[in-house]
Amino acid sequence: MLLAQIKEILARNPSAFVLEEFSRDGRVGTRKLLAAHKRRESLKAAEQARVFALYKYENELTAQGYNCIAGVDEAGRGPLAGPLVVAAVILRIGCFFPGLNDSKQVSAKKREELYKLIKEQALTFSIEIIPARIVDELNIYQAALNGMRKALLSLPVLPDAALIDAMPLTDLPF
Repeated sequence: MLLAQIKEILARNPSAFVLEEFSRDGRVGTRKLLAAHKRRESLKAAEQARVFALYKYENELTAQGYNCIAGVDEAGRGPLAGPLVVAAVILRIGCFFPGLNDSKQVSAKKREELYKLIKEQALTFSIEIIPARIVDELNIYQAALNGMRKALLSLPVLPDAALIDAMPLTDLPF
């Protein structure tokens, strides 16, 4: 079998049997392809474990019987300039987005990719934009709280529970 063919097969998630067969191939090229495949699989597994660790609180709520869980967060609080953007989203339980992280730790390009993926795969979502003049009137903290409450209550389907980043919200019907 040509190395190009082996490379193609390795790109398609081969079975353990196929990997075992390739490991018997004594060529240096095959060994290098297998080593690269093993590294890719290891990195993929580590990324999956990292992202699934982000779901710790969602998993705890699911174990308590909650089925419809919203996540809500804001962007724009740090710089204290311009509008504040708040989003609430309900995802399928166990939804996986490679590269998911805090928006400040993700490149602009990756944020755009994740935004599109989340919008496509979300059960529902809501986005609220609070203009700078409202932020100035209320203060950044109150504007964020109001935006989070509005984003959650604007969801077409109200959740059973909400995960909110470090800001307590009260007077919600869930």
